[in-house]
Amino acid sequence: MDTLSSKEIFGNWATLLVPVDEHNSINFQRLEREIDDVKGLKVICKDILPDFF
Repeated sequence: MDTLSSKEIFGNWATLLVPVDEHNSINFQRLEREIDDVKGLKVICKDILPDFF
């Protein structure tokens, strides 16, 4: 993993909470909605996480 310098880190950042159901399994539908909401805010960098786009 390469570390980023302060000049490479910019913009808005957000924390995602992984939604779990009553059986402690990840609720992927809720997680997908949460990611979609965050993508609308343009907080995910395409260069770092290209699979989200």
